[in-house]
Amino acid sequence: MKHVKSYLAAMIMVLACASSLQAESPGPEALIRAARDYQGATSMQARLKLTVVDKDGGTSERLIDEYMVRENGIMKSMTVFQKPASLQGTRLLIVGNKGRDADRWIFLPSLGKSKRVAGAEGGGSFMGTDLSYDDLSPHDASRDNHRILHEEAVDGEACYVIETVAKDPADSDYSRVMTWISKEKSVALRMEMYDKQGELKKRLETSKIEKVDGVWVSRSYRMQTVADKTSTALEMTIIQFNRKIPAGVFTTKYLETGNL
Repeated sequence: MKHVKSYLAAMIMVLACASSLQAESPGPEALIRAARDYQGATSMQARLKLTVVDKDGGTSERLIDEYMVRENGIMKSMTVFQKPASLQGTRLLIVGNKGRDADRWIFLPSLGKSKRVAGAEGGGSFMGTDLSYDDLSPHDASRDNHRILHEEAVDGEACYVIETVAKDPADSDYSRVMTWISKEKSVALRMEMYDKQGELKKRLETSKIEKVDGVWVSRSYRMQTVADKTSTALEMTIIQFNRKIPAGVFTTKYLETGNL
């Protein structure tokens, strides 16, 4: 009987250790979701300063307000340009969908009306920046295959290095995406996007990691388009999480009028 008890005790210890290790090492899809979803935040609103650098070193600036909500696993976002005057009033509405591409509409004051952004336009530059419409759109992590390649430090921060490949190549502008996610903070510190020929197309680096409203977030981003030698820097000057945002913000009425 004593040997049986010892055996059971040993098995319990093994199972407990296995459970602990499993809890400490979440799967790659869960890691990607946590990084994309601001660790489960239900809403986000921010003011961002964008500095676009062209291949000759010339710069131009944009000031935008960004609103995001997540309900029942669906993300909606509204981007509103405040500056420069030539772009003021431009608005982009994105509504995610489960299992398929997000719906996107843009309102251009110069046209006086909104238009749907077609899927074929997804890889194009968003308002002259190094970000594409696809970069800004939610993408269900279950549509991709993810695997942890290894662990690596970025600026002294221990990270999981995860490779993401779309299950259907037509679902992505990229052949694969590499993401360095902080083990402690569930924030992406670096990303590399490769084109269909396997060449590095874009590189994203983040910094100024802070906890805001209980959520770890990068307040500074820099997206670089490698071949074009251009880049776009984003600085979050104001950011809030889990605050109530009127539902009317995420409608085509607000998109076209700026009024609730």
